[in-house]
Amino acid sequence: PLTKERATERPKKIERSSLANEKISFVNKQTGREFGPTGHDYERAEDDTSDLSGVPGGFDVVNELLAARLQAKLLKEFGEADAIKEKLSGYGVAVHDGFKKWRADGELLSNASSSHASQRSQTVLLYTRAGHFDVDVDEVLIDELVTDRSKAKKERRFHDADDIRSELLQLGVLVNDKSRKWAVISEAGHAHAPLEGNSAASMNGESLAKVEELLAKRHQAKTSGNFRVADNCQFDLQDLGVQVDDFGFSWRVSRGD
Repeated sequence: PLTKERATERPKKIERSSLANEKISFVNKQTGREFGPTGHDYERAEDDTSDLSGVPGGFDVVNELLAARLQAKLLKEFGEADAIKEKLSGYGVAVHDGFKKWRADGELLSNASSSHASQRSQTVLLYTRAGHFDVDVDEVLIDELVTDRSKAKKERRFHDADDIRSELLQLGVLVNDKSRKWAVISEAGHAHAPLEGNSAASMNGESLAKVEELLAKRHQAKTSGNFRVADNCQFDLQDLGVQVDDFGFSWRVSRGD
């Protein structure tokens, strides 16, 4: 399982290639996504009319920092990305990764007054965390990625949504779109946690270890597309009196409840 500290696979670096108009276009070779002459895909909020007086260099510096932050995120250098976001914040520039917007007038992006922004904020589905809460992850980053993925799906940018899902998987994060929940794969090798208040705590050590083993084996089988093995693990769990809830990333003991 990969948490934020254990994510090791890194996308290939962003290449710069000259366009016909001699502007610079940034391309991620792994995904084929092109970010245009600014090097990023963020837009300024439509109702932001500030003069950017608080930013040395104005628009050019904002674009440079947004491009550098995007590159850091694609390379999984999240500490660098956070540092750049803090620098932008110090200049009075707020960034929302879910809406791909920025503004520098001190207003909240979530409260943008334009009808377009309001309509878009209503279409993005909110997801909540489930499963193992004792696993340390960057929840702010994951919430941003999950929101961005939801927005991409709403706008039918399914290639972008798949890219973000792959990025979440590299961070050890699973997403269930039906229940709108996300969970982190623990060191045990799966994302399901025992349901709070259930009799799972009364299981002996041997039975509990067997449950953990079967859940991990089931997760690996589903990830690799071996659904026959996954189903067999499910049957073995049922024989132990265990019910698995994939919507809530939890499991419970049904026998004797």
